[in-house]
Amino acid sequence: MNQIQNLKSEIYQSVKVAIECLKNNRDPKTVTAATAAAILAYFLYRVSNRRKPFPVLPDASLMKGHMDSFKGCSNFGQLLQQLHRKSGASVAYFRTYLGGQHRLVLFSLQDLKEMFHIHGHESSGRNIGARIHSDLGIGSSQHSAVVDSSGPIWKNNRRVFLNHLRVFGRQKQLNLVLDEAKQLTDYLETCPKNYEPSELLQAAVGNVIAALIFGSRFDYFEPEAHKVFDAIVDFNTKLDLLPSFVFYFLKYVPLSKKVTARIRACSTARQFIRNKVNDRIRSGIQDPAETLIDAYAAELGKAGWKSDIDNLVAVIIELFFAGTETTSTTLCWVLACLASHPEIQDRIVEEIQTVAGDAELTIQHLRDLQYTNAVQNEVQRFGCIATNTIPHRMIDTVQMESGNTVQKGEVVSGALYTIMRDPAHFKYPEEFNPGNFLDETGTQLQTIEAFVPYGVGPRVCLGQVLADLEVKVFMIEIVRKFKVTSSDHIDIHTRVQKITSAPLEYKYNFELR
Repeated sequence: MNQIQNLKSEIYQSVKVAIECLKNNRDPKTVTAATAAAILAYFLYRVSNRRKPFPVLPDASLMKGHMDSFKGCSNFGQLLQQLHRKSGASVAYFRTYLGGQHRLVLFSLQDLKEMFHIHGHESSGRNIGARIHSDLGIGSSQHSAVVDSSGPIWKNNRRVFLNHLRVFGRQKQLNLVLDEAKQLTDYLETCPKNYEPSELLQAAVGNVIAALIFGSRFDYFEPEAHKVFDAIVDFNTKLDLLPSFVFYFLKYVPLSKKVTARIRACSTARQFIRNKVNDRIRSGIQDPAETLIDAYAAELGKAGWKSDIDNLVAVIIELFFAGTETTSTTLCWVLACLASHPEIQDRIVEEIQTVAGDAELTIQHLRDLQYTNAVQNEVQRFGCIATNTIPHRMIDTVQMESGNTVQKGEVVSGALYTIMRDPAHFKYPEEFNPGNFLDETGTQLQTIEAFVPYGVGPRVCLGQVLADLEVKVFMIEIVRKFKVTSSDHIDIHTRVQKITSAPLEYKYNFELR
């Protein structure tokens, strides 16, 4: 097995070198060499993946794996759920492409927690080819941020960000989100009827992140800033399951308009963010830190932090791409669910009036809004924008309680959609119903262990705390000020699958209460 692994590593290195050659030299011999290496890598993958301790999910073809099943699919989570029910296995392989590459999928809460929490260290690897930095060359050190890095680099970047949030303080975070919520609701008051707000929501969420990182927000639809938000839209196209070497081959041999658009989007965002970082450096780093840039300066200053500016830019790009898209998509689910359930909307307003009245929201108010919190949880459970965890790569071999062994190097992900629709944990698994999170009286919030929208373990979503606050405050302030309705027929059971899982785009009316 070690010989196979070593040979496989050498072949992938050959593929990488060949693709790098294509960047400056696209003669037929070079293309032929890269193609031959890719084919050899494919057959080697076939050999190294023959013996597997877990079953393969049904409906997988020899050459295309499960790709045919996913063509035109509007709900990847639901499709995986259906394949899981057919197989009857709580742990099974999803075959991505060419019959060669497998991904181990965990379908039960017990297995998810065992693998990513109990064996959190052993399963904390990445290096699975995230495309957020696809504008850079293969093997570039600038890829090292959070999403696709492992070991000390990932741990340090994560630690600096979370420490900055802690020092920044919960109250200042709340004030920042409240200020942006005021800007958002003031703008919504001027919007015409039948308004589609997804771009506005994206800009509002992006402004919270911008204020935290740069110390200032953008005007809505400011041309320069909006290039970044447009880039996020371009990047969040239909999810592709191409292997990394094929993706990067298409980067240097631009045969795919989709891949080219995504790479251009990443490059646009990187340059904008680099300029903002440089502006902050020129204006003077603050001590104690007021922004994330200041925090990194304090952390890395003694070691010559300017030489590590690429790493800082990569971290900020990931915060913008991941944080803006996921939270704004969740807010789109908020509007769709509440506009289609006016009785739930009315009950939220009633609770807000009882708990907070017309006063500015406080942290204690947010804790006391039991029904409102249940609605937020239900939006995140039902919408389930991340249908699966970002894949983990095992950095060590572990034995599960079932007796099965998961080998070092295995790629593993958790089926969050399936887990959060498990009737063993939720009373109304297929419905949008806040009762899933309320006690028998319907008034007190309950903690449900299977509510895992951010994942579990050491790799839990980096921005979980801030995202939770944003969704909660934006939802409350919108519903507090407006009755949200729509002339469209809203079907929350129909969605569109991109990198995130989103509701269809609907137009809304924001009527002052």
